[in-house]
Amino acid sequence: WHPVLLDSIGNPVVDDKLTADSFNVFLSRTFIENSTAPHPPIQVWTGAVLETITFTLWDVTVAIRRFRQSYSPGPDGVPISIIKADANDIFPSLLCKIFNLALESETFPSVWKESHILPIPKRGQSTSFDDFRPINTLSAASKILETLIKDKMMYHLTENNLLSAAQHGFLKTRSCDTCQLSFFDHVLQSRDNGFALYIVYFDFTKAFDRVDHALLLLKLSSFGICGKLLSLISSYLSSRTQHVKISNAISNSARVRSGVIQGSVLGPLLFCLFVNDVPGLFRNGRPFMYADDLKVAYRYQPADRDTAIDLLKNDLEAFAQWCCTWRLSLSWHKCSVMVVGDNHQPHLSIDGHDINVPGVVKDLGISYSNGLNLSEHCALIVSKARRTAGFILRNFKTIDIRLRLYKMYVRPGLEYCSFLFSLLRASERKKIESVQHFF
Repeated sequence: WHPVLLDSIGNPVVDDKLTADSFNVFLSRTFIENSTAPHPPIQVWTGAVLETITFTLWDVTVAIRRFRQSYSPGPDGVPISIIKADANDIFPSLLCKIFNLALESETFPSVWKESHILPIPKRGQSTSFDDFRPINTLSAASKILETLIKDKMMYHLTENNLLSAAQHGFLKTRSCDTCQLSFFDHVLQSRDNGFALYIVYFDFTKAFDRVDHALLLLKLSSFGICGKLLSLISSYLSSRTQHVKISNAISNSARVRSGVIQGSVLGPLLFCLFVNDVPGLFRNGRPFMYADDLKVAYRYQPADRDTAIDLLKNDLEAFAQWCCTWRLSLSWHKCSVMVVGDNHQPHLSIDGHDINVPGVVKDLGISYSNGLNLSEHCALIVSKARRTAGFILRNFKTIDIRLRLYKMYVRPGLEYCSFLFSLLRASERKKIESVQHFF
């Protein structure tokens, strides 16, 4: 499989090398150069420091065992399966020495800073670059070292209670489900207690690709991450290169000038730390975050609507200033506001751009209206589940294989955020149950 892209007159591009080069140029345009302006003032989260760490042979062995078996090699040609096959002998000892030398020299091995990008379609038939999500394939040894660094950082962050409680992305015991559970619990309790709510949804533009490395390192220092560890992370971020791989064709190299690496082990945590102070900007609402997905709920008594709007606007101004300072931008056309429990439609803007007031919001895979009506969501998941189940039944005859595929591809979609089923009508719950009877 590879992308089928169209040229300027609508004809398919059949040259894989040309497609790969074009895709890499497109991805490179999303990067930004590191800021040379004076550093902005920054909130210091702790007096505790994480400066000197070491990697033991046991640390490395355990980290290797945590990886799933895979025979696909990274850019260095070494699959994790080879390392795992030797998990009690030469490889752990050798890697342990290399990792500690990297830390001591404050230098991340350059051979591990190359990534191959596989374009994955976001939806259906994709014919433009915007329709694909770039997934990085990294060297196995790099991911093992990233795992060790992440473990040390997470221990420091959790021991000192430094992570925002509003963030549900990429953290243990947190998920999309916990984010939505907290959100709907807050909204339903507020509505039951006579409050109305303004819920504002924000969408960052290419957030993971546009993190300024200099500003990220500044933020890491505010968490007490310093010394050789901070220098090693700085080396990890700098002088990276990427290639796009399509079939057997590999594009020319491009320099990675900004961002955290999608598909890496360390990247998600680095991004969460970069936006860790965002929830604190919303002093008058309650924020909920899943990685770069952000929504803020403002509850108010309808009689105090004007005051609530003024407070909301103050928070929007603070957030717009944060985006300017830390060089992240918003996709204005994707930002929206929903009103629950009030017929008044507010006119809100951020940084001069009006915020949309849609009839239905799609939020972390859940579609709902301002009355918290989930009918559209129910129809979507049932339709998708029936299509997938039908495909399985038509193409696979063995019962065991059918059941495995059903549990892998059909049931997770139906059960996602199943705690919301209590908001469905009985007829809608029967539609969901009908998929299982159909299968």
